[in-house]
Amino acid sequence: MAHGLSSLSQDSDTWRMNPWLRMLAAFGVAIAAALFLKVLPPLIVLVLFIGGITAVNLRLRRKVKDERKGFASEALGLKLEQEDPLD
Repeated sequence: MAHGLSSLSQDSDTWRMNPWLRMLAAFGVAIAAALFLKVLPPLIVLVLFIGGITAVNLRLRRKVKDERKGFASEALGLKLEQEDPLD
């Protein structure tokens, strides 16, 4: 009877995994990543850090551009003027 009360479907890959176990696994991955970065030379770590920031920045810029495409004013053909045309 309790089997039907689950909000997760049985075909999902995490329906049997305990949430605390998932949290422990996430901390384990974070610790392993920190130890891996400690072994690497500082220049490679710096390149990875800057590359990650750049990737996030590009993704956020693309998201903003995609959101701007959906504005109703642009759908009507209206454009933002750089200077006042009536001046």
